[in-house]
Amino acid sequence: MTRLPLARPAPATNRGPCSGPAPSREPRRRASVAGRGAASPARLAALALLVALTTAPLAHAARAATTSFGSGCPTPPAPSAGRKAPLVSYPTPAATDSSVGVTVRALLNGHGEPVTAYVRFGESPGYGRCSSTVRVPAGSGRAPLSVDLSGLTPRASYHFELVASSAGGTTYGEQETFTAPGPPTVPAGVMVGPISLGGATKAAALRRLEEFLAAPLRFTFEGVYWSAPRATLGAEINPAGTYARALAARPGSHLPLELTINQQRLRSYLTKVNTRFAHPEQSAAIRLQRSYAVVEATKPKVEVDLQRMTAAVSSALNSGLSERLGLVVETAAPSHGSPAKAVVIRLGRQTLTAYLNGKPILTTPVTTGRSALPTPVGNYHVIFRASPFVFHSPWPPGSPFWYPPTPVTWAMDFYGGDFLHDDPGEPSNAFGTGSEYGPYASHGCVHVPHAVMSFLYRWLPIGSQVVVAES
Repeated sequence: MTRLPLARPAPATNRGPCSGPAPSREPRRRASVAGRGAASPARLAALALLVALTTAPLAHAARAATTSFGSGCPTPPAPSAGRKAPLVSYPTPAATDSSVGVTVRALLNGHGEPVTAYVRFGESPGYGRCSSTVRVPAGSGRAPLSVDLSGLTPRASYHFELVASSAGGTTYGEQETFTAPGPPTVPAGVMVGPISLGGATKAAALRRLEEFLAAPLRFTFEGVYWSAPRATLGAEINPAGTYARALAARPGSHLPLELTINQQRLRSYLTKVNTRFAHPEQSAAIRLQRSYAVVEATKPKVEVDLQRMTAAVSSALNSGLSERLGLVVETAAPSHGSPAKAVVIRLGRQTLTAYLNGKPILTTPVTTGRSALPTPVGNYHVIFRASPFVFHSPWPPGSPFWYPPTPVTWAMDFYGGDFLHDDPGEPSNAFGTGSEYGPYASHGCVHVPHAVMSFLYRWLPIGSQVVVAES
């Protein structure tokens, strides 16, 4: 270890420990006294001793009165006559990284006197901070000394010097510099599964791992979309272990994720999903909600396949992918019974739709009742049917609603005189939107095109549901 030159003792005009850069350590040259004649060496030595004894206490008192030493910075003691100030030297390097920050090392020679020492340091040559004081007991020769510096700004450059005081005076070591250590970072390009940790500090790496667990896995079923955080699905990562593996990896390495899955938590979540979406077999139904038709098709029994869904979610979690997962379900074929047949007339569109087990099989334009005699909105059933059939006007001649006997091929009564029937006199292009305001508007019945009415008469039995809705 290379030894640096010993530091010189501080000049008599002492400095504050944190008061700024050290003044020049070059000894002052005394000006020769001209014109007074030469003095003997013995006389000059006696004069110098007298000056030192009388000015040192005054200089120390003046410095103590005018210098602010700052928090944690001790006031250097006044030197005693006839004693030597300590000697300070640094090994190489003088400052090394430590668990708390930086450790400054020095060698002290107190000339048999106990020594107190501390380090002045700061990001400029003016220092501004002082370490805690270290005491070195009296001894002969050089004694090693270590002073820890903490609270440093990571990767900042610092100036420092060691200050050592004894009864013989105060010595300021040579000014040195060091760069404060920064937190270690993961080598560039390191990936853990799908997570990029390259260049991350420990705090950043742990945050990225936490964000990965908080990121959602997405699901869909029957047109419903939702998501759940990976942690909610049971995903777990050992953050400290994962960071240690990444820190020790070579640049550009791709490491396995090593994710574990809490099976109890995953199954608990899937059980809640099953509660939400599972349902028994549902028969087709058409109902009125206010004046609107709501059609529900036949639904088979549905249950979440917990075993297959657990495997699918586990695979997605381990891969780190965020693709949307479809819910894996078990379905039971609907029981065999009579097919549910129904028709819905929508007045706003002037259409009729035939449904089989809740699914539309046919839609056709129709003509319904005129403004004065509208087709009534409601939930009805076929109560009578005949082919052929002749309509007779319930209104007497002279009434604006009277009509002569009118024969039709197929007729099905669904509400006390309101029928589904064909109308031989209505052209095929007269049916549809707005026809309820035209010349072929009915007296409350529903006019159906001839070919469609032929099918409905054969297909729709008595008792079948007929719903008249606005839309």
